[in-house]
Amino acid sequence: MGTVKFFSPSGSFPTPNYLNYIGMLGGGYANQQGLDGTNGEIFVPLNNLSATTDPTNDKNVTFLDLSGSGQDVDFYIYGFIVSLANVGAVGGDGITYPFDLFLYIDGVQVETTREDVIDYANLRLTLSSPLKVNTKVSIGIVTECDYFDLVSCNTLFYCTGNIIPPTACEYFEKVSSTNGGSVLVVTSTPSGSFYQPPLVFQATNWQGGTAGNRVPRTRNWNTLSSDPSATTLQGQTYYVEATLSQAYGTNKKIYLYFGYDINDRTSSVGIPYIDGNLTTPQGFYLEWNPNSVADPLFMFIGESVTLANAYNGTITFKVGTADCPA
Repeated sequence: MGTVKFFSPSGSFPTPNYLNYIGMLGGGYANQQGLDGTNGEIFVPLNNLSATTDPTNDKNVTFLDLSGSGQDVDFYIYGFIVSLANVGAVGGDGITYPFDLFLYIDGVQVETTREDVIDYANLRLTLSSPLKVNTKVSIGIVTECDYFDLVSCNTLFYCTGNIIPPTACEYFEKVSSTNGGSVLVVTSTPSGSFYQPPLVFQATNWQGGTAGNRVPRTRNWNTLSSDPSATTLQGQTYYVEATLSQAYGTNKKIYLYFGYDINDRTSSVGIPYIDGNLTTPQGFYLEWNPNSVADPLFMFIGESVTLANAYNGTITFKVGTADCPA
């Protein structure tokens, strides 16, 4: 399984076209539809953002890392496409500016091209024949134009070999008995002695500093669609997503104890927490039962909020495999 590492997508046009799978650190995965495990092509976004890009700067380099992949995978580059807008000024100034583009493969300059640009352009460099890339690709852009927007910079690859799609994200379908206390009531749909996620806690005047209110807890998460017998395993990392329906409190935290004993939570040092200011989903990668306790529980504890009607919203949790996105 080859890996292309990039620092961030650099724009939306032209839209990156994923026709074969390559894992991307810091990004996503190709849509598995249409993957045939052999040939294909892929546009890989780079992060060329400076007016004069330096191909020796790691922020302008696409890295390939095939070490330890255990697969016979080779990558070949066709060329690249650079999209520019607002050349010379916002909206463009109607003046022609020359742009020099350089392609480096494994630290060696292999191709260059010069294009004259008025206001905006899609600049394409296409090699006469694809060249193999062993470690990295760099694209340099040099121009005397003082202002332009680099909308996107996409590299076109051709890959051969046994390319395997990533493990799909799966969320657990059930969770065993819970205890939220009278001020935090589980409202997800029960199924026998289990609850159907996402697990939703409805708070009624939840005051995190009140002793009886601060330790809502659940037991083991159970059942994946691909493995009905699956349960959370000690020492394994899982994805935990938490969403507040309303802010819990300015600069307040809700600590997450994933697989701890009810009494094994005396410190918040190093413990991940939900930011009480945010109402967007917050994702975490957490190890289940890191301290090897006999009866591990999933708990969340709010920082002290002692005002009347302190929190009356919901807290929603989803738990899935380590392949789910943060």
